[in-house]
Amino acid sequence: MTPKCERRSSDCGWLQRDYMFILAFENSCCEEYISEKFWKVLSTGVSIPVVIGAKKEDYKRLGPPNSFIHVDDFNSMEDLATYLQRVANNSVLYNSFFKWKKFGTVSQTEFLDRRIVYNKSACLLMDFLKWRPREEGNARLVRVFLAGRL
Repeated sequence: MTPKCERRSSDCGWLQRDYMFILAFENSCCEEYISEKFWKVLSTGVSIPVVIGAKKEDYKRLGPPNSFIHVDDFNSMEDLATYLQRVANNSVLYNSFFKWKKFGTVSQTEFLDRRIVYNKSACLLMDFLKWRPREEGNARLVRVFLAGRL
């Protein structure tokens, strides 16, 4: 018998420990709409979220680098399934989806049990930017981050 995982239950950790991939499919495909489905998978740090919802660029901008698989990258579900099998059978490729954990964490706050934040300390900000050294918007990211700290 499969254990039940009630909605918003903290007893669902087994679900993510037992699976390499978790589907984090949104019920709406809206700009920058990324719900707790994505963030909760990342907060465990053991499964890769497979996402549908916001554009890939939104996930890349708001989430940790190389932390998810976006369904829009594939021409068919068969192509997606083939890629998931490839990742599952290649430990180097699988573990590459967790390199971001060296530079930050995803943690849940107490705001209605829904707000989840990707935290980075000021000391690690420059190391984080090494992942995207010439990406547009990094100078703005630094200014916004530092302005919040002053």
